[in-house]
Amino acid sequence: MGETKKETKKSVSSNAGKAISRRILVAEDNKAIRDVVTWFLEFLGFEVALAGNGIEALAVFLESTFDLVLTDLEMPIMDGWNLARLF
Repeated sequence: MGETKKETKKSVSSNAGKAISRRILVAEDNKAIRDVVTWFLEFLGFEVALAGNGIEALAVFLESTFDLVLTDLEMPIMDGWNLARLF
């Protein structure tokens, strides 16, 4: 009888060989909320950048790349609604 070969399938990810970015920008004017959100996201393995209002968030966003932006909707100087419109 003939010999049978077993084929081994390898899972190939589209991200193979690429560094996976896990960066989140948090725009929040309340320090207590910012601290809790930062702790939780860092616990989950994310790198977190912080901004206290929409203008700061926009400046940070333009300096780097982020996978996600979490924003408070009611902030001084520029609120989250206007910030989101700029993205």
